[in-house]
Amino acid sequence: MTESVNYLEQLRRVLEPDGKVLLAHLLYENAADRPRAFELAIRASQQRMLFTESFSLLLDLLRRWPTASDSEARQKAQAIGNLATDSPYIDWESICLSNTIEEEEEEA
Repeated sequence: MTESVNYLEQLRRVLEPDGKVLLAHLLYENAADRPRAFELAIRASQQRMLFTESFSLLLDLLRRWPTASDSEARQKAQAIGNLATDSPYIDWESICLSNTIEEEEEEA
C-alpha cells in the first residue's frame, strides 16, 4: 500500500482535484489515515473535477463516510451539497466531466 500512497501523493500534486479523490479513497481503508482522507475529500469537493469517475468516487465516499462529530457532519453535508448541485447536469457517459446545458424553450 505504501507504493500506491506514494504514487497517489505525486499524482495529487499534478492532477488536482482528481488526485485528491483517489488518494482519499486509498487512505480511507486505514483508520489511522481517515482524518487526512476526510480533509482531502472535503477540499476536493470544493473544486471542479476533470474526470466523471472522480466525481462519482468522491460522492460515493462522502455518502458512506461515518461521521464522528457535529463539525464533521456539517462539513460532509456541505461537501455533498456542493456535488449534488451539479449532479443532475453531468453527462455520466463522458470520460471527462461534462455538464449538459438545458436549452431554453423558445417563446411564442
